[in-house]
Amino acid sequence: MSNNLTQTHGDYKQVAVYDAGVSNGTGAGTSTGLNAYTSGVTVQPQGPKLEYVTVTFTGTGTTPAQVNSAIQTIQQLSTVYIYEFTTVGAGNDTLAVAWYPIGAWGEDPTTDGVGLDLALTTACGEAVVITSTATFTN
Repeated sequence: MSNNLTQTHGDYKQVAVYDAGVSNGTGAGTSTGLNAYTSGVTVQPQGPKLEYVTVTFTGTGTTPAQVNSAIQTIQQLSTVYIYEFTTVGAGNDTLAVAWYPIGAWGEDPTTDGVGLDLALTTACGEAVVITSTATFTN
């Protein structure tokens, strides 16, 4: 029994362009020959480029239903790749989230009163503060 695998595509092009779709002219998903490559296109085999935010809940205590509503709301326009909820207390509980594709919630998802902020405030029943960084623990 041989352990050799035959590479059927035989090139170094990206398999999928998560941020721009396959119709962006880079030839994603198609092969133009053995060992072919595309100049100026980042190949990220571990996954898509992610957008990071932290949602801070401003109420007196965040419920499991609010966390679920926040995740479900974010996933209306994007795919949540990783998240972490942290109970801080005193109206400062946080939800760190990374999603793709970038820009799914607009150019700046941290803008108060519009886009993601408005959607989460409506879904969770309390005001939220969104920052453009996220910290995850081990």
